[in-house]
Amino acid sequence: MTLSRPNTNEKWRCRPAKPWRSEIVGFVDKVLINSCIIRIVITDSGDDHLIDEYHGKIVISKKAMVEKIS
Repeated sequence: MTLSRPNTNEKWRCRPAKPWRSEIVGFVDKVLINSCIIRIVITDSGDDHLIDEYHGKIVISKKAMVEKIS
């Protein structure tokens, strides 16, 4: 399965590494070489405290980006 390349302002579902417990949904703020900066909009309630710790953004590998949401 080939995923489309992420572009700025697209909405994606992602699987971040620990300490995150579940998937997140967010918008791509910046595309880097092998990763993206994601602005988090939806997460599991158990991960809500991490949004404050990470100031609402996370750098995530493109391999951890599951699907583009239209």
